[in-house]
Amino acid sequence: MNPRALLAAGFTGGALTALAHGALDGPRWLLLLGLNLTVLVLVAVDLVSRVTLAGTALDLRSGGPSAFAPAVVHGVRVVNKDARLPALDPRSPDTAFAFDITVVPGTRPPYRVTVRHPLDLQDARNRRSMVVRYDPEQPWRVIVPVRVPGELSRQAENLEHTGTPAERIEPRRPEIRVLGLGALIAAVLLTVIRLTG
Repeated sequence: MNPRALLAAGFTGGALTALAHGALDGPRWLLLLGLNLTVLVLVAVDLVSRVTLAGTALDLRSGGPSAFAPAVVHGVRVVNKDARLPALDPRSPDTAFAFDITVVPGTRPPYRVTVRHPLDLQDARNRRSMVVRYDPEQPWRVIVPVRVPGELSRQAENLEHTGTPAERIEPRRPEIRVLGLGALIAAVLLTVIRLTG
């Protein structure tokens, strides 16, 4: 887990600890502080979930490993950038493309994932294949690159007609992990407070 996620989990744990301790036997100001901080955490989690939609591949990690791979395109949909709204006009700047693809890396078995991008840079709707960049250590991190190596583009065109069965990979949601670790931190802190108080 990266340092920012650990910091967010620590903040979440502190907010939940203040809320629980204030509600059980702590001072009233601690309850109010914990309540406000918990609401702030939940709003932040909601904002993060709006940016990273469930079932959609996450972006590559900054400074993390990445590799190119050809991919078979099973379907392309026009969607709204905000998952809670329908995509009414495909030419609107509020829309994006959702590519249902099977990534075929050379180092592991093929896997299926949904990738969102504001543009169809590789004309995947007509070609039915594309080249993506993925994280070999965290394969649920996949993006559509702006520039593609020519050799891989030709390789992707050859994949177009092959029916490649693949297991769908669901991205790990960072906000769920932060909430879970925060709840664990809160439980440990409350236990320490009970034992020492």
